[in-house]
Amino acid sequence: MDHRGQLALYEHIVHLQILLWKLLLLKSGKIKVGDMLNTRKKLVKEKGAAPTELDQEVAKALFDIEVSPSCDIKADLKDVYISGAKDVEVKHGVAMVVHFPFRVWKTVKKIQGRLIRELEKKFTRKHVVLVANRTILDKNFRRKGLKVRPRSRTLTAVHESILEDLVGPTEIVGKRTRISVDGSKLMKVLLDPKDKDKENIESKLPAFAAVYKKLTNKEFLRVIADGLELPGSAKLESMNVDEKGAAPTELDQEVAKALFDIEVSPSCDIKADLKDVYISGAKDVEVKHGVAMVVHFPFRVWKTVKKIQGRLIRELEKKFTRKHVVLVANRTILDKNFRRKGLKVRPRSRTLTAVHESILEDLVGPTEIVGKRTRISVDGSKLMKVLLDPKDKDKENIESKLPAFAAVYKKLTNKEEKGAAPTELDQEVAKALFDIEVSPSCDIKADLKDVYISGAKDVEVKHGVAMVVHFPFRVWKTVKKIQGRLIRELEKKFTRKHVVLVANRTILDKNFRRKGLKVRPRSRTLTAVHESILEDLVGPTEIVGKRTRISVDGSKLMKVLLDPKDKDKENIESKLPAFAAVYKKLTNKEAQFMFPTA
Repeated sequence: MDHRGQLALYEHIVHLQILLWKLLLLKSGKIKVGDMLNTRKKLVKEKGAAPTELDQEVAKALFDIEVSPSCDIKADLKDVYISGAKDVEVKHGVAMVVHFPFRVWKTVKKIQGRLIRELEKKFTRKHVVLVANRTILDKNFRRKGLKVRPRSRTLTAVHESILEDLVGPTEIVGKRTRISVDGSKLMKVLLDPKDKDKENIESKLPAFAAVYKKLTNKEFLRVIADGLELPGSAKLESMNVDEKGAAPTELDQEVAKALFDIEVSPSCDIKADLKDVYISGAKDVEVKHGVAMVVHFPFRVWKTVKKIQGRLIRELEKKFTRKHVVLVANRTILDKNFRRKGLKVRPRSRTLTAVHESILEDLVGPTEIVGKRTRISVDGSKLMKVLLDPKDKDKENIESKLPAFAAVYKKLTNKEEKGAAPTELDQEVAKALFDIEVSPSCDIKADLKDVYISGAKDVEVKHGVAMVVHFPFRVWKTVKKIQGRLIRELEKKFTRKHVVLVANRTILDKNFRRKGLKVRPRSRTLTAVHESILEDLVGPTEIVGKRTRISVDGSKLMKVLLDPKDKDKENIESKLPAFAAVYKKLTNKEAQFMFPTA
């Protein structure tokens, strides 16, 4: 049998299956013969697929509307038929999407509003949405007589048309695309606020979003252009970007109510400023030993909020006890390929870097930032140190919030900020340094006067623990002079631990550029920093040689030869496994430390 014969046989089998299915429905009594004939006129499935029960119900409903004596759209419905229907689950209900062939959509468009009302009478408790079938052609499309792919067949154009179909007959008066700080996109669709059926449309907004998500896999936020109020207080903006179109959460409502209570309080001294202030959302962020509540404000009211930020935080913390309150403005990030009429260049304030800087200032407000440092650790990870004003009046309260600032900044920007309180080990090492300095029998107290640490950590080694103490590079020259004696003093304080002293160094990448420096200093390269760490680890012992072995599997092992004439050789030999473990931890490189044999 040739190809045409196989195709004809396949079509014959499909028609027989459809006929058998209809006969079974007739036998079961679910449909009548007259209904089947009428339904057939109003339903044309594509590609010979068997109609579903919902398809049959919608087709029958269309026919019933057409033959109804009181129907004023029967003339338009004469040549209208559907290609399918499906249910989409939405919050608190179901939306029914009815698909029409594109060739009859022009007629459907004229009667869209009335047809939706008639269908919703037939299908109670369902939101009805009418959509036309459209074909998307790919970029490599070629057809005889068409040299260029029509724009109406592109993915973007089809998604725009689906959006117009969904909300019809209501008109779209504006669209905005927001890029949040995590890079995700959200489209705001502004509907005509003068629409006669505004109240009914408001109840359908969640259905529009769910159906659009189902058909295009894109998020959009549906709002009425004049600022539709969602259930709750007037202090909550309906255009909630962070919640991606969802109804306000319980926390949103609580914060909005708290703002209103603060405003109407007789003893409140910021009520005049709070008059036009409202929020766009709120969320809780888990932090160490508590919870931080982040309250988002639209950027248009942030200037007012900034004036009263400190007092507003105090008032909100009275309402929400056991929570650290942080206020942040919503900002829009524009991508590099941004183009807008009248703007040739993307404003710097809309770049990712600028928005993250602004979030940082919002977080710590009203405290001022007096300095920032970015550290690149030996493993390549970046850490930003944020220095706050030490003269701030509310310094004690802010110190308790430092972990909250770090956690919220990490959550909003996916970046690390060094705002956490010192660890218990940091405190112990700092106290030990102070005790050594004030000890009467100490012979290095003069050198220890200006020495301080930046941190300490424990590293597990074979048969013990090594404690790595980090010093800022600016004090390392002083530490280097007394390294051996300082290690001995610290090992007296921390028994059963091998103490290792290391300086903090910054690694600059290859594309580094700084005013006044045309070339990256060699001391800031990854190789140079790793070499310096090696010298710090074994200090005050000197390195007399290094050998790198490459094994057959390609892995590298560095042999480090230490000075065999060192006075403290016996003590150092017990520390060799600790040196290897710490070097591996700091640089992710293997090394073997040894004294050369005679």
